[in-house]
Amino acid sequence: MRRAALAAGLITLLPSVAAGQDRSSPVDLVQAQLTVPSKVTVGKRFFVIDVVENVGEAGATPTITGFCLSKTETCGPDGLKFAARRVPSLESGQTHQGESRLELPASVEPGTYFLIVTANANSDVTERYRDNNVLARKLEVKAKK
Repeated sequence: MRRAALAAGLITLLPSVAAGQDRSSPVDLVQAQLTVPSKVTVGKRFFVIDVVENVGEAGATPTITGFCLSKTETCGPDGLKFAARRVPSLESGQTHQGESRLELPASVEPGTYFLIVTANANSDVTERYRDNNVLARKLEVKAKK
C-alpha cells in the first residue's frame, strides 16, 4: 500500500525536522548533495540529483526523501511538497544517489523559489540529528509556454 501511495505521490511528508530525533540514536542520515537546474518551466519535466549518506554508527532502514518548493529556504506551511523518492537501507558510511524526474504542477506561479530536499522526510528512522537532513537550492520558475 505504501508503495502504491509513493508511486501516486500521496506519501505525506512531515513538516517538522525535529520529529524522529534522539541524541542517543546510532543512526544519522545526512542530505549530502543536491544538484538542480537553475531554471525550470511549469509543466515541463526536469532532473534533480541528490545524495543521502548515513554518517551514524549503525545501519538505517529504508526511508523517503521528500521534495518541496518554497519562496524561502525552509519548507514551512506555505511550501509545496510535490514529490518523493525511496532510499534503500544504508549501512554506516554508505551513500545513495538518486536521480529524480520532477515536474511542477500548473498551480505554481513563475518566480524565484527554493527547491528543498529532505532526507528521512517521514521520520521513518529515528536519528541522532535531523538538522543535517535538509538542503535547498535556488531556482527560477518560468511560466508554461
